[in-house]
Amino acid sequence: MMDIFVRRPVLSLVISLVLLIAGAVAVQKVPVLQFPEIESSSLVITTEYRGASADVVQGFVTEPIERIAMTIPGVDYVDSNTTAGISRVTAWLKLNENSTSALAELTARLNQISYELPDEADDPSIAVERTDRPAAVFYLNVRNEYWSRAQLTDYLERHVTPLLTSISGVQRVGLEGGRNPAMRIWLDPVRMSAMNLGAGEVLAALRANNIIASLGKTENDRQQVNLQSNATLREVSDFQQLVLARRDGAIIRLGDIAEVVMGEDRGTVSARINKTTTVFISIWPMPGANDTNSIFKL
Repeated sequence: MMDIFVRRPVLSLVISLVLLIAGAVAVQKVPVLQFPEIESSSLVITTEYRGASADVVQGFVTEPIERIAMTIPGVDYVDSNTTAGISRVTAWLKLNENSTSALAELTARLNQISYELPDEADDPSIAVERTDRPAAVFYLNVRNEYWSRAQLTDYLERHVTPLLTSISGVQRVGLEGGRNPAMRIWLDPVRMSAMNLGAGEVLAALRANNIIASLGKTENDRQQVNLQSNATLREVSDFQQLVLARRDGAIIRLGDIAEVVMGEDRGTVSARINKTTTVFISIWPMPGANDTNSIFKL
């Protein structure tokens, strides 16, 4: 029976091509899950309370959030991790529990206890994470020899991250080791003391002169114009010329008592490859999502 393929090599070649094409189509179309779809997820509530010790964060932030998280329907158990300035509470959901409904219920109940949290603490942020795959699906290394880390992070957040997040099955996209652009102001204590200025006055001047405010509107019989005050500072020179105070008829500007440079925000995680600073794009799947299908769509 196999002699026909020896006498007709074209037939064997055609069958091989058909099998090859069918296999390529099957890789993308045939489901790869051998077991029923299972959703195993958890809700992570992160709250920052800058400057507070771990004991203060535990008593005023972690414990009230734990008490509310334990009352959410579908929660199996709750644990927490508290460090200086940060509270992290994890509510582990039961198997195949709807994480969307639990997230909505948790958000509503956290709003009810917002008055119990300190005014200086940030609003709690909630993230849904997979418990069966706590790590990202994979990482993409991104480097640019001509851009700084802050410039690269800003470009990825504006143009790349939204495209990856829109892919079906992708829950979120992270930038590991990235830093956002930030204006760095380094105060000189000797000059501040000589000009009788404190850090509080500098902070007050920055808050009062770096805002966008609505002043009302003006109108006549033909048109109406909204009035807006835009006092945002963008360039290094704008910050250097910021007026802080007047002393004996002289104007003291921020550039007189501080060094102002365009830099990057602080971070706790740095990414390197071959001793070179870089940024990794991490892809996190949704609970119950097919990781293989998401990879092919990338």
